[in-house]
Amino acid sequence: MPDLRSILTKYGIEWRDKGANTSAGNVVVQCPWCGSEDRGQHCAIAEDFSGYYCFRNPHHHGAVRYLFYKLHIPIKELGKNYHSNWVTPETEPRNYEAGKFFKPASTSEEAIAYLQSRGFQNPIEVIKKFNLKVGDTDWAGRLIIPLTQGWTGRSMRDHIEPRYKVEGDTTSIWTYGKSSSCLLLEGAINGMRIACLTSQFALCASCGIGKLVSPTVILYLQPFQSIYYIPDGNVPISQVMLTMKELSSYCPQSRVFCKKYSIGVKDAAILPDLELKRWVLTIGTSSWSPGEMPLPLRVGQDTIVR
Repeated sequence: MPDLRSILTKYGIEWRDKGANTSAGNVVVQCPWCGSEDRGQHCAIAEDFSGYYCFRNPHHHGAVRYLFYKLHIPIKELGKNYHSNWVTPETEPRNYEAGKFFKPASTSEEAIAYLQSRGFQNPIEVIKKFNLKVGDTDWAGRLIIPLTQGWTGRSMRDHIEPRYKVEGDTTSIWTYGKSSSCLLLEGAINGMRIACLTSQFALCASCGIGKLVSPTVILYLQPFQSIYYIPDGNVPISQVMLTMKELSSYCPQSRVFCKKYSIGVKDAAILPDLELKRWVLTIGTSSWSPGEMPLPLRVGQDTIVR
């Protein structure tokens, strides 16, 4: 197999395999489609030539031969045995018209009772604040939460599985608020509980659509000065540290922290308002320095990766 680094060097293409935006099995270059706007080299090329992906713009992806053409590298450099196994992600536009027929959740006693059970003191205000709805037929028994594209339906009945049903695509995430700091959470309900208590942070949740640190999430997070990852209490510490490493790599201009719940607390939605507010007030008050060993994480402290 041809050596990717040697090919890039031969044709004067600057590349890196260490530092921001890099990961095992990939070499990064400046995205030729983004051009000078890509100052951080966000275009990752797989060493096995299986494809490339720009973390600055998810629309810039495909087989390596197309990237080589754009970089003015002869396709022959890929060798006679090159066969692309890149599969283009689904790009067919989706129809979200059905969302127009959902009813406001304020019309549903079940939805109001469900929100109260999740710790919301004033469900009617919450429904209006976050434009929550309820569905019927295939969406019956679910609280409908709008996403950037489409929606997710959270089951309000124990027997309905899966708990979250999504009508969306790879660009679908839940976001709320404006700030220079953002909290990244596992689910939208946790974010809504926090947003009802403070406007200090912007909030973002993947809502179970693919990886937590997806290209769409990365693009949303990159402008923020500070990013606080808030993992659920049952997320393994190895996964927490991997997520922090990814955030630090793909958001090099941001300060990346991890804020843990107290021991025994799974997520924000199970905490009473007063306890949750006290916890929110501690975000950013302490951190681990890069040289310290972050394990085990101390209760109430933040871990920082720079």
